[in-house]
Amino acid sequence: MSLVENVFVHFGLVITTTTNKLTASETIFDFNNYPHSPIFDMSYTEEQLDRYFQHINYPREIHASDRLQLLTELQAHQLARVPFESLTLHYSKHRHVSLDLEDLFVKVVVQGKGGYCMELNALFGAVLKGLGFELTSVGGKIKGEERFGGWSHMLNLVTVDGQRYMVDVGFGKGATMVPVPLRRDSSPEFTTIAPLRGKLVYEKLEQNTDAGQRMWVYYSTDSADGPFRQRNCFTEQEFFPEDFEVMNWAVMSRPTSYFVKTVLCMRTILNPDTRRAEGTVVLHKDEVKRKIGDKVEVLETLKNEAERVRAIEKYFFIALTPAEQKAIRGMPQELLETK
Repeated sequence: MSLVENVFVHFGLVITTTTNKLTASETIFDFNNYPHSPIFDMSYTEEQLDRYFQHINYPREIHASDRLQLLTELQAHQLARVPFESLTLHYSKHRHVSLDLEDLFVKVVVQGKGGYCMELNALFGAVLKGLGFELTSVGGKIKGEERFGGWSHMLNLVTVDGQRYMVDVGFGKGATMVPVPLRRDSSPEFTTIAPLRGKLVYEKLEQNTDAGQRMWVYYSTDSADGPFRQRNCFTEQEFFPEDFEVMNWAVMSRPTSYFVKTVLCMRTILNPDTRRAEGTVVLHKDEVKRKIGDKVEVLETLKNEAERVRAIEKYFFIALTPAEQKAIRGMPQELLETK
């Protein structure tokens, strides 16, 4: 490496300097000295839990006594109140996503925002731990058009009465919506948002060169009579905070990351009688859609940033500050009105 040009590559980002030393403004990420977030080192206090329950409209006095029903209803209320979104990467000056549990509590419960998979499942896992649930956090891969990508997804495996369940509150509109039992000898179908279906299969991936390899693969349908499609896969191997820090850094900083490229916000619509998801509301770039069952309605087509900011508050209850609104100016994702 020459003294004229040192090139450091980090997760697809190239930093170029003209000397053989890095200045204070040209630092490179050092995992050995990075302050890892205490994702599993703590759970929330009773006061924090009560505040969270109020935030998701599921106070303790209406909690189910049955543990599986409690887990199911907690998941449903979280999905309806805490949006799956990428706003921090577009409407903040720092564009940094923290996995620190205290930071997540402030962001979600105090500020009323959401986040993507690692944020939402880390927070939800801490809530479940505070309620005495046994869980393991694991990593997953998202299915692209042809292949599964690298490790970029987080979810929790929760054990209730000896049965392990996949619980995911961070997969957007394609989420399972309910705890799904891990059963290697069968793959029963379940309802995600009626009439849509899902199933969990323990199988070899087409990409595997080792015939003995197996992963859990989540399939779902896009319509009542549509085919099952692979959505993601995951392992039962426990992932550590250090693993999620590496994954999180890539997801929030790579130019090719879907979340870096896209302004996205999504939540479910909860049926108050059944406490089950009956639909979704999604803001994707410049459009807001509502889907009930398999029927889709375009609610708004947004022409500029002012309209998008209003839509974020109207449909997802997130009020961006003036400073946050300004942070997207000059970025490729800024919504500019065409003349």
